[in-house]
Amino acid sequence: MLVPHGFVKPVAWAVIAGEMTIAVALCLPRSRPAALRASAALCSVFLGYSFWRGVQAIAAPCHCFGALFTMAPWHGLVLNAALLGVIAWLMVAEPPWPDGLHLAEGTS
Repeated sequence: MLVPHGFVKPVAWAVIAGEMTIAVALCLPRSRPAALRASAALCSVFLGYSFWRGVQAIAAPCHCFGALFTMAPWHGLVLNAALLGVIAWLMVAEPPWPDGLHLAEGTS
């Protein structure tokens, strides 16, 4: 068990709150570089969790996207590796933002 039973709901809500905070920060040009780094860190944690589930041969499906959608460990590995690839591309692509802010600069 990754999280003690009594902490499952608080941890789940904390993860959701963190994901929502990152999502909002990604929409704000000034916080986008930090939000991308936070996205990469969180996605790396999810990737590690999927790897751990695979190594430990945990048969219980992951309900990472809610009770209606479950994933086997290898699905989580593929999904999170792909998401990390997209995040890495966004971190180095340096597209110009509407206010003239560039991703790598972090300032206008």
